[in-house]
Amino acid sequence: MSSRAATGRHGAVPGVQPHLVAQRAVEAHEDAARARGRPGAGPLFDWRVPPTAGAVRARRDHSGAVPRSQPPAQRLEGGALQHVLRRRVQRAAARLGAPLRLAPARHLYQVKSMARRSLQLFKAHAFGNDFLLARADDLSDVDDIGAVARQVCDRHRGFGADGLMLIEPTAKGARTRLWNADGGKAEISGNGIRCAAAWIAHEQGAAPGDTLLIDTEAGPRRLTLLEVDDERYTFRAEMGPPEQLREVTIEIDGQPVRGVVLRVGNPQCVVLGPATPERLHGIAAKLSVHPFFPEGTNVELAEVEAPDRVRILIWERGVGPTEASGTGACAAAVAAAFAGGANRSVQVVSPGGVQHVEWTDETIWLTGWAELIGEASQVVRL
Repeated sequence: MSSRAATGRHGAVPGVQPHLVAQRAVEAHEDAARARGRPGAGPLFDWRVPPTAGAVRARRDHSGAVPRSQPPAQRLEGGALQHVLRRRVQRAAARLGAPLRLAPARHLYQVKSMARRSLQLFKAHAFGNDFLLARADDLSDVDDIGAVARQVCDRHRGFGADGLMLIEPTAKGARTRLWNADGGKAEISGNGIRCAAAWIAHEQGAAPGDTLLIDTEAGPRRLTLLEVDDERYTFRAEMGPPEQLREVTIEIDGQPVRGVVLRVGNPQCVVLGPATPERLHGIAAKLSVHPFFPEGTNVELAEVEAPDRVRILIWERGVGPTEASGTGACAAAVAAAFAGGANRSVQVVSPGGVQHVEWTDETIWLTGWAELIGEASQVVRL
């Protein structure tokens, strides 16, 4: 057969996009080579790794690599590098008739288009509900902040936290944006804004009596600093009035579950009754992703132990069980007063500690502390 180009597509060649397939091949360098696209033709690529591959230096992160050769490509299909290789190298070889062949995609270097960056993070928590805080300017050029949140919040592969909050200091406090550990966007966190306020107070040298305005996706929240004890800052926060407060019945595993739903800047569902781990995993986890809540919801099991005391367990949207929740404490207190016989001023007890919630005609007041833990840098993929 002559070396004229034979047009057509060979759908059995992995790692090749149809519009990047070489339009001709040369058989001069190997008896078995045949033009692509004809019956019985062999693919342009030799699936064997050439001996020169042995000269490639192995690196520790080359998981799944062929010994002494390149690692398999991951997520390379459609990448810019593949496009250049197929267009520039493969087609040039076909035109010139040179005995140059590319290894298949699985033997190419594992190349990621994502850049890496060292991100400075500040960690804080409120009653065990922990957050990583970053300066908004450090990620201003990043589109997928959710992917960054998943990396840094991972308990085993990152610093670990319930959420990532970006903070932009302002003259009166800070502007914030929040992502849950699963990368989902969140409107507000009562404990999160307290952590942000503690960091701002620390940076600005605030004193008891000072007021900070923390802006969130759910609107601004005003916090008054009550006490400073080393790295622990106690605030009284104005959380706004509850919205869309009502009782509903939702079916879980064929059984009706009565709950109180409302918004405290974010969606909440409170189930009054025993607050046990079994009910948390059996009811709260399923309510959190129930179709009744298109955006998902935070869920609290709330047990009224006394008129001024409510015990809760929390299943937080995008996170799972958490030791505490500021908006969850607010929601539980409102639900307990609305449908559980509790007072409007209560201590809300969670596994992480006790917060005080007061529900007035105008707003909900949440009092509790946040503690600064430290700062460090993590390398993240962008």
